[in-house]
Amino acid sequence: MSTFTLNSITVAGLGIISRLVAGSTLEFTRIAIGDGAMPSDKTPLTVTDLTNRLFDVDINSVESDGKGSATVSGIFNNEDKEVGFFYRELGLFAKDPATGKEVLYCYGNAAADAEWISPSGASSIIEKEVKITTLVGNAETVTAEIKSGIYATKEELAEATIRKADLDAPAAEGGRVLAEQM
Repeated sequence: MSTFTLNSITVAGLGIISRLVAGSTLEFTRIAIGDGAMPSDKTPLTVTDLTNRLFDVDINSVESDGKGSATVSGIFNNEDKEVGFFYRELGLFAKDPATGKEVLYCYGNAAADAEWISPSGASSIIEKEVKITTLVGNAETVTAEIKSGIYATKEELAEATIRKADLDAPAAEGGRVLAEQM
């Protein structure tokens, strides 16, 4: 598993946070995955894009903790990747409320700790849930561009499974009885 030890909110991300004090909405737009090395003349704070972006990951949830940080999630797999890659770069993009342009909000690089993701035909399909917890300051509203479609979290699926098991159980065992079962 990749360990992103070189992580930081970028200068552009800090600019967005400074504008959130005025009550702007923070809108995350996408997660990007790359395999590039950290440029020798840059730090995670000063990068403006991934060194070698391979693909984007759709955001499927964003949760603000109300204490100054938020967790943005997405899922990717190697199903359509014809070439293997090192899962080395991770970027979170957001819309700058002042300009309306998309900027790199935060960046992480796993460097030598990058995980090898094999191509789709090599072995089995590898699926990764990407969760980025980042500072959002005192943003009152944190949103994300979520592509059309329905996404359920692991927690929602577990809850639905428990509910289904409860519905499948006989009333004598504590299950619920639906109208159509009467």
